[in-house]
Amino acid sequence: MQYEIRDERGALIARVDAAYPQARIAIEYDSKQEHSNEFQLAKDARRRNALAAAGWVTLAARWADLSRGGTLFCTHLRAALRRGA
Repeated sequence: MQYEIRDERGALIARVDAAYPQARIAIEYDSKQEHSNEFQLAKDARRRNALAAAGWVTLAARWADLSRGGTLFCTHLRAALRRGA
């Protein structure tokens, strides 16, 4: 939880909610409260772009996804893990 992703010089790229570092997969929980205004959406997009440029895949989880059991999210996570393995 709260994993810090740094570049090759050690500079912080992003602090993500969870990660599979060996597979370069970042997981972000997008709550409606914290990720719904235009400013936060733009900030999130910049962070995800920086992660992609550094070779990381970012998966987003929302409450609605997880409250239904998270089946689709887990399917996407497994596929990303297979790709990164």
